[in-house]
Amino acid sequence: MHLNMIEDAKVLLQEVGRYDVLIRFYITIGEYEKAIQTAKDYDRINLENTYYRIAEHYDRINDIEKAIEYYKLSKCGSREIPRMLVHKNRIDLLENYMGKGEDQKTLTWWATYLESQGEIEKALLHYKKAQDYSNVVRILLSQGKFQEAKNISEETKDQGACFLMGKYFESINDIRMAIYYYALSGRINQAFRLAREHNMDADIYNLGLKAPSLTQNLIAEYFELKGNYEKSINLYLLSGNIKKALNLCLITQQYDKIREIADSVEYRNDKDTLRALAEYFAEQKQYEKALSLFIKLKDYDMSMKLCENHKVKISLQTSNAILEEIENEKDNKTKNDLTNRLAKLLIMQGDFEAAHQIHVKLGNLKKAMKCLIKMGNKDKVIEFAQTCRISELYIIAANFLQSLDWNENEDIVKNIVSFYNKAKAYLNLANFYELFANVI
Repeated sequence: MHLNMIEDAKVLLQEVGRYDVLIRFYITIGEYEKAIQTAKDYDRINLENTYYRIAEHYDRINDIEKAIEYYKLSKCGSREIPRMLVHKNRIDLLENYMGKGEDQKTLTWWATYLESQGEIEKALLHYKKAQDYSNVVRILLSQGKFQEAKNISEETKDQGACFLMGKYFESINDIRMAIYYYALSGRINQAFRLAREHNMDADIYNLGLKAPSLTQNLIAEYFELKGNYEKSINLYLLSGNIKKALNLCLITQQYDKIREIADSVEYRNDKDTLRALAEYFAEQKQYEKALSLFIKLKDYDMSMKLCENHKVKISLQTSNAILEEIENEKDNKTKNDLTNRLAKLLIMQGDFEAAHQIHVKLGNLKKAMKCLIKMGNKDKVIEFAQTCRISELYIIAANFLQSLDWNENEDIVKNIVSFYNKAKAYLNLANFYELFANVI
Protein backbone atom coordinates (compact mmCIF):
# COMPACT_ATOMS: atom_id res chain seq x y z
CA MET A 1 0.00 0.00 0.00
CA HIS A 2 2.86 2.38 0.83
CA LEU A 3 4.30 1.61 -2.62
CA ASN A 4 0.91 2.41 -4.18
CA MET A 5 0.56 -1.23 -5.37
CA ILE A 6 -3.06 -1.46 -4.24
CA GLU A 7 -4.32 -3.98 -6.82
CA ASP A 8 -1.24 -6.20 -6.38
CA ALA A 9 -1.83 -6.26 -2.62
CA LYS A 10 -5.48 -7.32 -3.13
CA VAL A 11 -4.52 -10.16 -5.49
CA LEU A 12 -1.74 -11.37 -3.19
CA LEU A 13 -3.98 -11.46 -0.10
CA GLN A 14 -6.68 -13.33 -2.06
CA GLU A 15 -4.17 -15.88 -3.35
CA VAL A 16 -2.83 -16.70 0.14
CA GLY A 17 -6.35 -16.77 1.63
CA ARG A 18 -5.71 -14.03 4.21
CA TYR A 19 -9.22 -12.63 4.03
CA ASP A 20 -9.01 -11.15 7.54
CA VAL A 21 -6.09 -8.97 6.43
CA LEU A 22 -7.83 -8.22 3.12
CA ILE A 23 -10.92 -6.96 4.99
CA ARG A 24 -8.81 -4.61 7.11
CA PHE A 25 -7.04 -3.48 3.92
CA TYR A 26 -10.37 -2.65 2.24
CA ILE A 27 -11.46 -0.67 5.33
CA THR A 28 -8.17 1.23 5.38
CA ILE A 29 -8.54 2.32 1.74
CA GLY A 30 -12.23 3.14 2.25
CA GLU A 31 -13.76 0.30 0.17
CA TYR A 32 -16.34 -0.61 2.79
CA GLU A 33 -18.77 -2.51 0.56
CA LYS A 34 -15.96 -4.79 -0.64
CA ALA A 35 -14.87 -5.33 2.97
CA ILE A 36 -18.43 -6.33 3.97
CA GLN A 37 -18.88 -8.61 0.94
CA THR A 38 -15.53 -10.34 1.57
CA ALA A 39 -16.51 -10.92 5.20
CA LYS A 40 -19.89 -12.34 4.14
CA ASP A 41 -18.33 -14.66 1.55
CA TYR A 42 -15.11 -15.81 3.23
CA ASP A 43 -14.87 -14.69 6.86
CA ARG A 44 -18.34 -14.50 8.45
CA ILE A 45 -16.89 -14.81 11.94
CA ASN A 46 -15.46 -11.30 11.45
CA LEU A 47 -18.57 -9.77 9.88
CA GLU A 48 -19.75 -7.92 13.01
CA ASN A 49 -16.18 -6.83 13.70
CA THR A 50 -16.08 -5.44 10.14
CA TYR A 51 -19.24 -3.42 10.76
CA TYR A 52 -17.71 -2.13 14.00
CA ARG A 53 -14.50 -0.97 12.30
CA ILE A 54 -16.53 0.85 9.64
CA ALA A 55 -18.68 2.48 12.34
CA GLU A 56 -15.52 3.65 14.11
CA HIS A 57 -14.36 5.27 10.88
CA TYR A 58 -17.65 7.19 10.47
CA ASP A 59 -17.50 8.08 14.17
CA ARG A 60 -14.05 9.66 13.67
CA ILE A 61 -15.17 11.74 10.66
CA ASN A 62 -18.38 12.83 12.48
CA ASP A 63 -20.77 11.12 10.07
CA ILE A 64 -23.15 10.34 12.93
CA GLU A 65 -25.98 8.87 10.87
CA LYS A 66 -23.68 6.32 9.20
CA ALA A 67 -21.90 5.56 12.48
CA ILE A 68 -25.25 4.79 14.15
CA GLU A 69 -26.23 2.52 11.23
CA TYR A 70 -23.04 0.46 11.41
CA TYR A 71 -22.86 0.34 15.22
CA LYS A 72 -26.33 -1.23 15.11
CA LEU A 73 -25.18 -3.77 12.53
CA SER A 74 -22.20 -4.63 14.74
CA LYS A 75 -24.67 -5.33 17.60
CA CYS A 76 -22.79 -2.88 19.83
CA GLY A 77 -25.33 -0.10 19.39
CA SER A 78 -26.73 -0.15 22.92
CA ARG A 79 -23.29 0.69 24.28
CA GLU A 80 -21.48 2.59 21.53
CA ILE A 81 -24.23 4.89 20.20
CA PRO A 82 -24.98 6.59 23.56
CA ARG A 83 -21.23 6.86 24.25
CA MET A 84 -20.66 8.52 20.86
CA LEU A 85 -23.56 10.95 21.18
CA VAL A 86 -22.62 11.99 24.74
CA HIS A 87 -18.97 12.38 23.69
CA LYS A 88 -20.00 14.62 20.79
CA ASN A 89 -22.46 16.50 23.05
CA ARG A 90 -25.37 15.69 20.72
CA ILE A 91 -27.95 15.42 23.51
CA ASP A 92 -30.74 16.27 21.04
CA LEU A 93 -29.91 13.19 18.95
CA LEU A 94 -29.33 11.12 22.08
CA GLU A 95 -32.82 11.88 23.42
CA ASN A 96 -34.37 11.18 20.05
CA TYR A 97 -32.48 7.87 19.70
CA MET A 98 -33.14 6.74 23.25
CA GLY A 99 -36.78 7.69 23.08
CA LYS A 100 -37.35 5.01 20.47
CA GLY A 101 -36.47 2.37 23.08
CA GLU A 102 -35.06 -0.27 20.79
CA ASP A 103 -33.82 -2.62 23.52
CA GLN A 104 -33.83 -3.00 27.29
CA LYS A 105 -30.14 -2.17 27.75
CA THR A 106 -30.51 1.07 25.81
CA LEU A 107 -33.58 2.09 27.80
CA THR A 108 -31.85 1.34 31.12
CA TRP A 109 -28.79 3.33 30.07
CA TRP A 110 -30.96 6.27 29.10
CA ALA A 111 -32.96 6.10 32.33
CA THR A 112 -29.72 6.06 34.34
CA TYR A 113 -28.44 9.06 32.38
CA LEU A 114 -31.67 10.99 32.95
CA GLU A 115 -31.55 10.20 36.66
CA SER A 116 -27.96 11.46 36.83
CA GLN A 117 -29.20 14.71 35.24
CA GLY A 118 -31.92 15.06 37.91
CA GLU A 119 -34.84 14.22 35.57
CA ILE A 120 -36.31 11.66 37.97
CA GLU A 121 -39.83 11.37 36.49
CA LYS A 122 -38.48 10.81 32.99
CA ALA A 123 -35.98 8.28 34.40
CA LEU A 124 -38.79 6.46 36.19
CA LEU A 125 -40.82 6.30 33.00
CA HIS A 126 -37.92 4.74 31.07
CA TYR A 127 -37.07 2.31 33.90
CA LYS A 128 -40.65 1.08 33.72
CA LYS A 129 -40.44 0.82 29.94
CA ALA A 130 -37.24 -1.23 30.31
CA GLN A 131 -38.97 -3.40 32.95
CA ASP A 132 -36.15 -2.57 35.35
CA TYR A 133 -38.37 -2.91 38.40
CA SER A 134 -35.52 -2.87 40.88
CA ASN A 135 -34.69 0.72 39.94
CA VAL A 136 -38.39 1.61 39.71
CA VAL A 137 -38.96 0.48 43.32
CA ARG A 138 -35.76 2.21 44.47
CA ILE A 139 -36.93 5.55 43.10
CA LEU A 140 -40.49 5.14 44.39
CA LEU A 141 -39.19 4.37 47.88
CA SER A 142 -36.92 7.43 47.75
CA GLN A 143 -40.03 9.49 46.85
CA GLY A 144 -42.03 8.03 49.73
CA LYS A 145 -44.45 6.22 47.41
CA PHE A 146 -44.37 3.04 49.49
CA GLN A 147 -47.72 1.59 48.43
CA GLU A 148 -46.94 1.94 44.72
CA ALA A 149 -43.53 0.32 45.27
CA LYS A 150 -45.20 -2.53 47.18
CA ASN A 151 -47.80 -3.05 44.44
CA ILE A 152 -45.13 -3.27 41.73
CA SER A 153 -43.09 -5.76 43.81
CA GLU A 154 -46.16 -7.94 44.38
CA GLU A 155 -47.25 -7.83 40.73
CA THR A 156 -43.84 -8.44 39.13
CA LYS A 157 -42.22 -10.67 41.84
CA ASP A 158 -38.94 -9.12 40.63
CA GLN A 159 -36.21 -10.33 43.00
CA GLY A 160 -34.31 -7.04 43.06
CA ALA A 161 -37.48 -5.09 43.76
CA CYS A 162 -38.57 -7.52 46.50
CA PHE A 163 -35.14 -7.31 48.13
CA LEU A 164 -35.41 -3.51 48.30
CA MET A 165 -38.88 -3.85 49.84
CA GLY A 166 -37.41 -6.27 52.39
CA LYS A 167 -34.72 -3.73 53.31
CA TYR A 168 -37.35 -1.00 53.57
CA PHE A 169 -39.59 -3.00 55.92
CA GLU A 170 -36.57 -4.00 58.02
CA SER A 171 -35.64 -0.32 58.34
CA ILE A 172 -39.10 0.50 59.75
CA ASN A 173 -38.97 -2.61 62.00
CA ASP A 174 -41.83 -4.43 60.27
CA ILE A 175 -40.04 -7.76 60.68
CA ARG A 176 -42.71 -10.11 59.36
CA MET A 177 -43.09 -8.17 56.10
CA ALA A 178 -39.29 -7.88 55.77
CA ILE A 179 -38.96 -11.67 56.09
CA TYR A 180 -41.72 -12.16 53.52
CA TYR A 181 -40.02 -9.93 50.94
CA TYR A 182 -36.53 -11.30 51.61
CA ALA A 183 -37.89 -14.80 51.00
CA LEU A 184 -39.69 -13.60 47.85
CA SER A 185 -36.42 -12.14 46.58
CA GLY A 186 -34.63 -15.48 47.08
CA ARG A 187 -32.46 -14.06 49.90
CA ILE A 188 -33.34 -16.85 52.33
CA ASN A 189 -30.21 -16.24 54.40
CA GLN A 190 -31.28 -12.64 55.03
CA ALA A 191 -34.76 -13.78 56.00
CA PHE A 192 -33.30 -16.47 58.30
CA ARG A 193 -30.98 -13.93 59.95
CA LEU A 194 -33.87 -11.61 60.71
CA ALA A 195 -36.21 -14.36 61.93
CA ARG A 196 -33.47 -15.83 64.16
CA GLU A 197 -32.77 -12.42 65.73
CA HIS A 198 -36.47 -12.20 66.70
CA ASN A 199 -36.98 -15.90 67.69
CA MET A 200 -39.63 -16.45 65.01
CA ASP A 201 -39.26 -20.25 64.86
CA ALA A 202 -42.43 -20.93 62.85
CA ASP A 203 -41.22 -18.54 60.12
CA ILE A 204 -37.73 -20.04 60.26
CA TYR A 205 -39.09 -23.56 59.69
CA ASN A 206 -41.19 -22.39 56.72
CA LEU A 207 -38.08 -20.73 55.27
CA GLY A 208 -36.17 -23.98 55.72
CA LEU A 209 -38.73 -25.91 53.70
CA LYS A 210 -38.03 -23.84 50.57
CA ALA A 211 -34.37 -22.93 51.16
CA PRO A 212 -31.38 -24.28 49.19
CA SER A 213 -29.67 -27.29 50.78
CA LEU A 214 -26.83 -25.32 52.41
CA THR A 215 -29.28 -22.99 54.17
CA GLN A 216 -31.50 -25.95 55.09
CA ASN A 217 -28.51 -27.44 56.92
CA LEU A 218 -27.95 -24.18 58.81
CA ILE A 219 -31.61 -23.99 59.83
CA ALA A 220 -31.56 -27.69 60.83
CA GLU A 221 -28.54 -26.99 63.05
CA TYR A 222 -30.44 -24.03 64.57
CA PHE A 223 -33.38 -26.28 65.55
CA GLU A 224 -31.00 -29.01 66.78
CA LEU A 225 -29.31 -26.54 69.14
CA LYS A 226 -32.74 -25.46 70.39
CA GLY A 227 -33.69 -29.10 71.04
CA ASN A 228 -36.45 -29.15 68.43
CA TYR A 229 -35.28 -32.46 66.99
CA GLU A 230 -38.32 -33.29 64.88
CA LYS A 231 -37.96 -30.14 62.76
CA SER A 232 -34.18 -30.56 62.69
CA ILE A 233 -34.43 -34.14 61.40
CA ASN A 234 -36.96 -33.15 58.71
CA LEU A 235 -34.72 -30.34 57.45
CA TYR A 236 -31.60 -32.52 57.47
CA LEU A 237 -33.51 -35.02 55.33
CA LEU A 238 -34.69 -32.30 52.93
CA SER A 239 -31.12 -31.04 52.54
CA GLY A 240 -29.90 -34.54 51.68
CA ASN A 241 -27.86 -34.86 54.89
CA ILE A 242 -29.33 -38.24 55.69
CA LYS A 243 -26.48 -39.39 57.94
CA LYS A 244 -26.95 -36.40 60.22
CA ALA A 245 -30.71 -37.01 60.32
CA LEU A 246 -30.27 -40.67 61.21
CA ASN A 247 -27.62 -39.93 63.84
CA LEU A 248 -29.98 -37.46 65.46
CA CYS A 249 -32.75 -40.09 65.41
CA LEU A 250 -30.38 -42.53 67.11
CA ILE A 251 -29.23 -40.02 69.75
CA THR A 252 -32.83 -39.10 70.58
CA GLN A 253 -33.95 -42.77 70.38
CA GLN A 254 -36.50 -42.11 67.63
CA TYR A 255 -36.36 -45.63 66.21
CA ASP A 256 -39.77 -45.38 64.56
CA LYS A 257 -38.50 -42.33 62.68
CA ILE A 258 -35.47 -44.34 61.45
CA ARG A 259 -37.81 -47.02 60.07
CA GLU A 260 -40.01 -44.34 58.51
CA ILE A 261 -36.96 -42.72 56.84
CA ALA A 262 -35.71 -46.09 55.57
CA ASP A 263 -39.12 -46.99 54.11
CA SER A 264 -39.47 -43.56 52.51
CA VAL A 265 -36.00 -43.73 50.95
CA GLU A 266 -36.60 -47.23 49.59
CA TYR A 267 -39.97 -46.16 48.16
CA ARG A 268 -38.44 -43.14 46.39
CA ASN A 269 -35.59 -45.32 45.09
CA ASP A 270 -33.22 -42.37 45.26
CA LYS A 271 -29.85 -44.04 44.70
CA ASP A 272 -27.67 -41.44 46.43
CA THR A 273 -29.90 -41.39 49.49
CA LEU A 274 -30.18 -45.18 49.49
CA ARG A 275 -26.39 -45.46 49.50
CA ALA A 276 -26.08 -42.96 52.34
CA LEU A 277 -28.68 -44.94 54.30
CA ALA A 278 -26.89 -48.25 53.60
CA GLU A 279 -23.56 -46.79 54.74
CA TYR A 280 -25.24 -45.43 57.87
CA PHE A 281 -26.67 -48.86 58.78
CA ALA A 282 -23.24 -50.44 58.18
CA GLU A 283 -21.62 -47.88 60.50
CA GLN A 284 -24.26 -48.66 63.15
CA LYS A 285 -23.52 -52.42 62.77
CA GLN A 286 -27.01 -53.10 61.44
CA TYR A 287 -25.51 -55.27 58.72
CA GLU A 288 -28.66 -57.05 57.54
CA LYS A 289 -30.42 -53.75 56.84
CA ALA A 290 -27.31 -52.44 55.12
CA LEU A 291 -27.09 -55.63 53.05
CA SER A 292 -30.70 -55.35 51.84
CA LEU A 293 -30.05 -51.77 50.67
CA PHE A 294 -26.75 -52.56 48.92
CA ILE A 295 -28.53 -55.39 47.10
CA LYS A 296 -31.29 -52.95 46.11
CA LEU A 297 -28.54 -50.69 44.74
CA LYS A 298 -27.09 -53.72 42.90
CA ASP A 299 -23.75 -53.08 44.58
CA TYR A 300 -22.89 -56.76 44.93
CA ASP A 301 -19.21 -56.18 45.64
CA MET A 302 -20.14 -54.17 48.77
CA SER A 303 -22.86 -56.70 49.63
CA MET A 304 -20.38 -59.54 49.65
CA LYS A 305 -17.80 -57.52 51.58
CA LEU A 306 -20.40 -57.05 54.31
CA CYS A 307 -21.08 -60.78 54.39
CA GLU A 308 -17.38 -61.71 54.34
CA ASN A 309 -16.33 -59.25 57.05
CA HIS A 310 -19.35 -59.51 59.35
CA LYS A 311 -20.66 -63.06 58.69
CA VAL A 312 -24.06 -61.90 57.49
CA LYS A 313 -26.17 -64.81 56.22
CA ILE A 314 -27.35 -64.65 52.60
CA SER A 315 -30.73 -66.22 51.90
CA LEU A 316 -31.26 -68.48 48.88
CA GLN A 317 -33.53 -65.84 47.33
CA THR A 318 -30.83 -63.18 47.79
CA SER A 319 -28.08 -65.38 46.36
CA ASN A 320 -30.23 -66.12 43.30
CA ALA A 321 -30.92 -62.40 42.83
CA ILE A 322 -27.20 -61.63 43.07
CA LEU A 323 -26.40 -64.45 40.66
CA GLU A 324 -28.90 -63.15 38.10
CA GLU A 325 -27.30 -59.70 38.19
CA ILE A 326 -23.79 -61.16 37.98
CA GLU A 327 -24.85 -62.99 34.83
CA ASN A 328 -25.45 -59.59 33.19
CA GLU A 329 -21.84 -58.57 33.88
CA LYS A 330 -20.01 -58.20 30.55
CA ASP A 331 -16.46 -58.64 31.86
CA ASN A 332 -15.87 -62.40 32.25
CA LYS A 333 -13.09 -62.01 34.84
CA THR A 334 -15.27 -59.81 37.06
CA LYS A 335 -18.19 -62.21 36.59
CA ASN A 336 -16.09 -65.24 37.63
CA ASP A 337 -14.54 -63.42 40.60
CA LEU A 338 -17.93 -62.31 41.95
CA THR A 339 -19.47 -65.76 41.41
CA ASN A 340 -16.60 -67.51 43.18
CA ARG A 341 -16.89 -65.09 46.09
CA LEU A 342 -20.61 -65.78 46.33
CA ALA A 343 -20.02 -69.55 46.31
CA LYS A 344 -17.39 -69.22 49.08
CA LEU A 345 -19.82 -67.18 51.16
CA LEU A 346 -22.51 -69.81 50.80
CA ILE A 347 -20.06 -72.55 51.80
CA MET A 348 -18.98 -70.49 54.85
CA GLN A 349 -22.59 -70.26 56.01
CA GLY A 350 -23.19 -73.97 55.28
CA ASP A 351 -25.47 -73.57 52.28
CA PHE A 352 -23.71 -76.26 50.24
CA GLU A 353 -26.66 -76.92 47.92
CA ALA A 354 -26.69 -73.31 46.64
CA ALA A 355 -22.86 -73.30 46.38
CA HIS A 356 -23.03 -76.58 44.43
CA GLN A 357 -25.45 -75.04 41.91
CA ILE A 358 -23.18 -72.01 41.43
CA HIS A 359 -20.09 -74.16 40.82
CA VAL A 360 -22.04 -76.25 38.30
CA LYS A 361 -22.99 -73.05 36.44
CA LEU A 362 -19.35 -71.98 36.43
CA GLY A 363 -18.22 -75.39 35.24
CA ASN A 364 -16.21 -76.03 38.43
CA LEU A 365 -17.41 -79.62 38.67
CA LYS A 366 -14.75 -80.70 41.16
CA LYS A 367 -15.79 -77.93 43.59
CA ALA A 368 -19.44 -78.76 42.93
CA MET A 369 -18.74 -82.40 43.92
CA LYS A 370 -16.97 -81.29 47.09
CA CYS A 371 -20.07 -79.26 48.06
CA LEU A 372 -22.21 -82.41 47.79
CA ILE A 373 -19.67 -84.36 49.85
CA LYS A 374 -19.81 -81.67 52.57
CA MET A 375 -23.58 -82.13 52.55
CA GLY A 376 -22.97 -85.83 53.18
CA ASN A 377 -25.66 -86.82 50.67
CA LYS A 378 -24.35 -90.07 49.14
CA ASP A 379 -27.23 -90.43 46.67
CA LYS A 380 -26.52 -86.99 45.17
CA VAL A 381 -22.77 -87.73 45.09
CA ILE A 382 -23.40 -90.99 43.19
CA GLU A 383 -25.89 -89.33 40.84
CA PHE A 384 -23.55 -86.40 40.11
CA ALA A 385 -20.57 -88.71 39.39
CA GLN A 386 -22.71 -90.82 37.03
CA THR A 387 -24.01 -87.69 35.28
CA CYS A 388 -20.59 -86.05 34.76
CA ARG A 389 -18.68 -89.24 33.78
CA ILE A 390 -15.30 -87.69 34.56
CA SER A 391 -12.48 -89.86 35.90
CA GLU A 392 -11.45 -87.42 38.61
CA LEU A 393 -15.04 -87.16 39.88
CA TYR A 394 -15.42 -90.95 39.88
CA ILE A 395 -12.34 -91.22 42.11
CA ILE A 396 -13.52 -88.43 44.45
CA ALA A 397 -16.96 -90.06 44.72
CA ALA A 398 -15.46 -93.51 45.38
CA ASN A 399 -13.10 -92.12 48.04
CA PHE A 400 -16.08 -90.42 49.73
CA LEU A 401 -18.13 -93.63 49.64
CA GLN A 402 -15.25 -95.46 51.33
CA SER A 403 -15.60 -93.08 54.28
CA LEU A 404 -19.15 -94.37 54.83
CA ASP A 405 -20.30 -97.60 56.45
CA TRP A 406 -19.82 -99.49 53.17
CA ASN A 407 -19.22 -102.96 54.61
CA GLU A 408 -22.88 -103.15 55.63
CA ASN A 409 -24.19 -101.84 52.29
CA GLU A 410 -23.68 -103.88 49.16
CA ASP A 411 -24.82 -101.06 46.84
CA ILE A 412 -22.06 -98.73 48.13
CA VAL A 413 -19.44 -101.46 47.50
CA LYS A 414 -20.71 -101.95 43.95
CA ASN A 415 -20.55 -98.19 43.27
CA ILE A 416 -17.00 -97.91 44.68
CA VAL A 417 -15.80 -100.77 42.44
CA SER A 418 -17.70 -99.38 39.44
CA PHE A 419 -16.32 -95.85 39.88
CA TYR A 420 -12.69 -97.02 40.23
CA ASN A 421 -13.10 -99.21 37.14
CA LYS A 422 -14.63 -96.38 35.09
CA ALA A 423 -11.81 -94.06 36.17
CA LYS A 424 -9.25 -96.80 35.40
CA ALA A 425 -7.87 -96.19 38.88
CA TYR A 426 -6.69 -99.77 39.30
CA LEU A 427 -4.25 -99.04 42.15
CA ASN A 428 -7.12 -97.46 44.15
CA LEU A 429 -9.28 -100.48 43.28
CA ALA A 430 -6.57 -102.90 44.43
CA ASN A 431 -6.21 -101.05 47.73
CA PHE A 432 -9.99 -101.18 48.21
CA TYR A 433 -10.08 -104.95 47.49
CA GLU A 434 -7.28 -105.42 50.05
CA LEU A 435 -9.25 -103.40 52.61
CA PHE A 436 -12.41 -105.29 51.72
CA ALA A 437 -10.63 -108.68 52.22
CA ASN A 438 -9.28 -107.64 55.61
CA VAL A 439 -12.72 -106.53 56.79
CA ILE A 440 -14.31 -109.76 55.69
